[in-house]
Amino acid sequence: MKNILLPTDFSDNSYLAMDYAMRLFTGQSMNFTVLNIQKSSEYIMDDLMAASPGSSVHEAISADNKAELDMVVERYRAEYSSEEYKIEGVFDFDVFIDGIAQTVDSREIELIVMGTNGASGAREAIFGSNTLQVIRNIQCPVLAIPKVYKYRQPQQVMLTVVDEQLPSNTAINSLKKIMKLHNPELHVLHVSSAESSISENTNEKLSEIFDGFDITYHYLSGIPVPMAIQSFIQLKQVDLHCLLIEQRSFLDRFIHGSDTSRISYGTQVPLLVVHD
Repeated sequence: MKNILLPTDFSDNSYLAMDYAMRLFTGQSMNFTVLNIQKSSEYIMDDLMAASPGSSVHEAISADNKAELDMVVERYRAEYSSEEYKIEGVFDFDVFIDGIAQTVDSREIELIVMGTNGASGAREAIFGSNTLQVIRNIQCPVLAIPKVYKYRQPQQVMLTVVDEQLPSNTAINSLKKIMKLHNPELHVLHVSSAESSISENTNEKLSEIFDGFDITYHYLSGIPVPMAIQSFIQLKQVDLHCLLIEQRSFLDRFIHGSDTSRISYGTQVPLLVVHD
């Protein structure tokens, strides 16, 4: 893993996510792209009227953001000058999700690290509207950092497996690369929707995927997935949680809860979301 995308809206939580990413990959040669996206609908007529003669509207309303982006990049370059980090700023005047998708493609991004705030409604408050958009629409691993979370080196990592739906080697590659850097203990939490046993074949496949790592298996059944996850994180003091998202419908049920359970998931630790 070498190319990391760090979206920022210049909020404290976006800086927190950036700090987490830079500390997570200490000692590695990395390329960080700090991306700020703006769109014209966010501006009012006074901004357009303030454009200087001869300048385009685009240049007039993007100048401040470019200047702030440059300052952020220079600050992180100075703070992490001892690391083999290449930190570049990119400003894009676009629809948010389109800007993310284009940058992921053009810069061969392998991981997106972003904060979980910025929600525009209560149903999005657990991730934030922008982070939720990225998880739903971008086929790239997303590491979501909770608001006010303080960095801890991943020593206890948790992988949730729901109803024996296993991630492929490709999907789980980002987690494996992080684990190789920090050599944590891996806890696999099997959650099944009904009383049932986990087949030996499932754990054999996981042992193959995570060959060389120490794995402890845990089993919970008959309770909602969010409740199972929250209970386990509190019990084991997990530092990083990985979850496979296969379908948007599962993501919505996971976040907002079913009509019967009404249990929502609010991540308390960094959450790595991978797609199959």
